[in-house]
Amino acid sequence: MPSTIEAPLAPTAPDLVPDVWSTPDGRSFEDILEMARRVLRRKYPQRITHKQVVKVAQRLIGYGWICRFFTLQVEDSATMVNGECADDYELSIGLAIVKHFVDRWNGCPEEACRN
Repeated sequence: MPSTIEAPLAPTAPDLVPDVWSTPDGRSFEDILEMARRVLRRKYPQRITHKQVVKVAQRLIGYGWICRFFTLQVEDSATMVNGECADDYELSIGLAIVKHFVDRWNGCPEEACRN
């Protein structure tokens, strides 16, 4: 049986990123990268903050404003892809978080947006 050092409980990004991009649902890598470049205003960004990940997801979904439910779902995607929600990520990880979120987003429950 592998030790926790060999098989940590939290998933690691290198293990999950390829799986995220192999699914045909949602946006392509190129779509998400282009939106990230617009949000970051840089052609070759290296890192992306969590706040910028949320902004990229918001623009891809086409929302003018977002509620707490939206940000919680982005945080959940960050945890699934990166193992934790962090202040910033390597660009590839940040884009994978956006992809994971976009593929699973079904909108906010009406009650959550009333508050």
